[in-house]
Amino acid sequence: MAQFPDLNTYPRPQQTQRYQYAQYIRMPNDPVVHRLVPFQRLGMAVLHFLALQRSTITQAEAERTLALFGPPGVGKTEGALAATLREGIAVMSISASMFASEVEGGAVQILEALLAEMERWSREHGIDIVLMLDDLDLSILAQDETQDIGATINTQLLLNRFHKLAEERHLYRTVSGGPIPFIVTMNDPTVLRASLLREGRCMMFEHVPTTAEKIDIAYAVLNPRTASERELVAALVKKFAAKQSVAFWKSLRSRVIAHTHKKLLQDGLP
Repeated sequence: MAQFPDLNTYPRPQQTQRYQYAQYIRMPNDPVVHRLVPFQRLGMAVLHFLALQRSTITQAEAERTLALFGPPGVGKTEGALAATLREGIAVMSISASMFASEVEGGAVQILEALLAEMERWSREHGIDIVLMLDDLDLSILAQDETQDIGATINTQLLLNRFHKLAEERHLYRTVSGGPIPFIVTMNDPTVLRASLLREGRCMMFEHVPTTAEKIDIAYAVLNPRTASERELVAALVKKFAAKQSVAFWKSLRSRVIAHTHKKLLQDGLP
């Protein structure tokens, strides 16, 4: 079975260089971890994928990409982020629209610079890291001529590069020696090139929360503390849980908080 060479034999930088994309990195000890909503089935799929990347037995042959697909607003990105950070792995979390460029081949250059910086960051900090791309189908496949901001997304060149990285797993590695894994979210995988998502290059997981999961999420997001609050949440769950997405409960919570703050200001803060 193929093995990667020892990463410790590579020359280490003499001094820390400036990071261009550090603001997009989420650390495992980030306080936001406690506010992220976990999903059991999605979390297990992510942990299985990450275990294959970190194991010296499987990392040379395991699929480098995990594609999470499902309806919008069901918590694909948040669930994957929660599972990864709680596993002690950092996440470079970006939108695929970040690869927009006015220069032909610019999207590939951005990807290469991003991965090179992630590899260096992982080695210098001693922490594994994952690249998480949100809304791959909506952003990467946007038609150049529809862009009204003067930027283009070099779709074909960028997908070709992802295709190559899926095969050449020795390129861009984490401190543990495995390839930097890719977790991508999308609504509709059928719009992507089939060869990019085939077995051996990409693991696929469809995330459609069950009603039971939605109920758990509603209680976790709204966090009722008193008897009257629990009674109200129970009524809301009974009416909306089966029909609404996970994003509905977060939006509802934000509106309740905004209304409460407004009322406090109107009544006078204590």
